[in-house]
Amino acid sequence: MRSAARMTCLMVCWFAMAATAAGEENNTKKVAKEIFGKYPDALVTIKFVLKVGNKEERREVEGTVVSPAGLTVVSDFMTNPSVAGLLGGGDADAKAETTEVKLLLKDGKELAAKFMLRDRDLDVAFVMPKEQDLKLAHVPLAKSPVPEVLDDLIFLHRLSRGLNREPCITVGRVEAVVKKPQLFVIPDLVNGLQNVGCPAFDAAGRFVGIVVMRRSPTIVREPQGIHDLLDIVRPVILPAEDLEQTAGQVGKP
Repeated sequence: MRSAARMTCLMVCWFAMAATAAGEENNTKKVAKEIFGKYPDALVTIKFVLKVGNKEERREVEGTVVSPAGLTVVSDFMTNPSVAGLLGGGDADAKAETTEVKLLLKDGKELAAKFMLRDRDLDVAFVMPKEQDLKLAHVPLAKSPVPEVLDDLIFLHRLSRGLNREPCITVGRVEAVVKKPQLFVIPDLVNGLQNVGCPAFDAAGRFVGIVVMRRSPTIVREPQGIHDLLDIVRPVILPAEDLEQTAGQVGKP
């Protein structure tokens, strides 16, 4: 009798835990769908021409609009001419610059813009349209609690030009939270790489931050393992609070 009672108790506990997990998963899906319907227009494509010496190359990266005026956050690593030029196989000694900067909106409209501010340590660059009095869809830079390890994360980005730049949403989890010397939330590598420059939200639908590419502050000349290699450049989430403070330094174009 005691064995049967124990077995019954274990089964009840198992079903209760399974029901709780299913409920949490369904809630995350519900919130993800709400985000998908609310913020896709805040995702834009930044088009620019990269000039390295006598060579020119057209580039596109994803960015997130964070104000009605069109202030847009992108990854510095993906747009900084000194880095992008080298990634394209350019000469390290050649002069590099970005020109013909434009914001491509969902409806196909292009807005002339310019890079306003860069922060290498945070890996953010801010782009502002030259047109005034805009009222664009945006993700507000509202401070929210920092998620914990294994908490759900919801990512929103756009697909490539070949796939009509359709909005895309994915769900992942927090793998780690780095607190010093700079607070970063670490997503899984796949979600991180495909969401650079795009927003991440928690399971309650609160804005967590923007995915950026953290560069190692020191040169790793002799990597001792796979983690050293990944640490050279790794996607991380820069929290909303840091974004808000840095965005406050941006002036008018």
